[in-house]
Amino acid sequence: MKPLESSIRNSFAGIVGSIIDQGFLYEVHIRVQDTVFKSLVTKGSAVDLGLDIGTGVQISFKSSAVHMF
Repeated sequence: MKPLESSIRNSFAGIVGSIIDQGFLYEVHIRVQDTVFKSLVTKGSAVDLGLDIGTGVQISFKSSAVHMF
């Protein structure tokens, strides 16, 4: 069986800029250089990850999961 391969083309270091309470979810804004990425995470995951404003994070995503507005 072939091992799973992962692409790191869409992986960036950033800093949490803001966290907005959306009820069951948090909308987390992550600044990477001059770009802000928005992500939705459950409150439990935010606590487990220790997310707070100013926290350094690593984001990664599939290009097919991107939505432009």
